[in-house]
Amino acid sequence: MAFLPSASRLPIAKHCAFAWSPHAPRWPKRPQRDDAEVGIAVHAEAEAAANGEASTPLARELAESLEGLTDRLPEQPYAYDVKTGRARRLVKAGHRSYVQASDDELTGTADLVYTSRDGRRVVRDYKSGDDGRWLDPKTNMQLRFLALAVARSEGLDEIDVEITGLTSMSGADSTPPATFDVFHLAEIAAEVADIYKASTSAETVPRSGQHCRWCPIREVCPETAKALAKIAMTPGPAFPMAVASASEISGAEHAAFIKRARAVYEDALDAASRAADDWIRDNGPIPWGEGVWYGLVEKSRETIALTPEATEFLQREAPAALTVEVSTSKSAIAKAIGRRESLHVLDHLRELGAVKTSKWVQNDKFRKSDDAAE
Repeated sequence: MAFLPSASRLPIAKHCAFAWSPHAPRWPKRPQRDDAEVGIAVHAEAEAAANGEASTPLARELAESLEGLTDRLPEQPYAYDVKTGRARRLVKAGHRSYVQASDDELTGTADLVYTSRDGRRVVRDYKSGDDGRWLDPKTNMQLRFLALAVARSEGLDEIDVEITGLTSMSGADSTPPATFDVFHLAEIAAEVADIYKASTSAETVPRSGQHCRWCPIREVCPETAKALAKIAMTPGPAFPMAVASASEISGAEHAAFIKRARAVYEDALDAASRAADDWIRDNGPIPWGEGVWYGLVEKSRETIALTPEATEFLQREAPAALTVEVSTSKSAIAKAIGRRESLHVLDHLRELGAVKTSKWVQNDKFRKSDDAAE
């Protein structure tokens, strides 16, 4: 069974497909990053806007920008068969689920496909944060593949692509659309075929470069091992790592050594730290020193849901705590009316059922008198 990169991984696989090849090491487990959670939430708002279910300022802004755009397909998964050159829409079976795809099909999800006001078919890719404004939709491999998949599935010889950057602060900002004609689509098909070949070949070897930063196996890749070995063989006294000021760096080679070593050490330490977290989860807390332990600790966070009753109460008791978008938080209330008075306000909000408490367990430092999960 082939292990193929999805559309979001194609920009990496284009430079190095070793992570998907038959002899690649097992992928290390990684916790979901905060920016990934933000991306998922922002994409959910974009999907709601396309479905006419906008309930947040960002989603409402997107919904207005989509007026007049027809045949909309939000969060639409596709499968592309490299051997036949054919593509098809997949039935949605969960978030980014491709269970219906065959072993020889590359897969990906288009954030939005629509027909523009002038009748052109467009593939839009949403990027959370500020990344979108710096990307060229015509050279981005993820978007190139999705354009090919949509065009082949709908029998089109030409298709437009665009990237829309989304942030909660500045809203939506789209790049000018770019067009792929029949020749561009043939070029993309050849690129995808090369990636497929490299991903399924036992002869594929790792290639280091800037793309290693985003590689899913960078901690365990043979290229990382080579880099660590190279650092280990470098004479320590010539280039010490323990420096606290620029005056302690002997020259350009010393500075370059530190910067290169940091990237390698961070990846290796991240992998080791995750392994230690797994051990703690299975075996219990570990001593940190001076009466402090490190292990699973239950955390909680309170958020305020502005029900009509809660909004009316806050407009009367703490109007400065409400933002223009009609939202608030415990810190905003405390800032508006003072910490002591805010405690009474929060108690009343709890009585109104407007304060929601979420709980989770994570590794953290604690003292034995603290509550910790066993």
